[in-house]
Amino acid sequence: MKEEQQPAVINALLEGAARDRKAMSDAIVALNQRIEELNGNAKRALTKEQEVTKGYMRWLLIPAVAMAIGLWLYVPSPFSIQDMREEKAKLTKDIAKLRQSGANADVITCEVEQEIRFCAKIDKSVRGDWDGYQVIQNK
Repeated sequence: MKEEQQPAVINALLEGAARDRKAMSDAIVALNQRIEELNGNAKRALTKEQEVTKGYMRWLLIPAVAMAIGLWLYVPSPFSIQDMREEKAKLTKDIAKLRQSGANADVITCEVEQEIRFCAKIDKSVRGDWDGYQVIQNK
């Protein structure tokens, strides 16, 4: 290379380096803008997800509370179960005393209007649908 061409070549190389530097700077600025945009999108998505999760949790909590209230209302407490056991024991003793004194009851369960009811044999001579049994208690 000749000496007179050296300044032109150096200037061309400097201009190319400046263009490359400008292109890299523009690419970095574009990447920074894109990263900021993605961060904003991620923050919005996270906020939306949190809102949706709160909504789902609310809809999961409502049935759970309703079931707890239903169980509390309809399942007997241990105290009432104990009372029922004591009443059953008393009734069983009373029935045993009645049987000792000669009383005998022929009691069955029968279905009346799709409900189970207790029926007792009143007249042994009757034959028919219920063979002398009469409803004695609703349930």
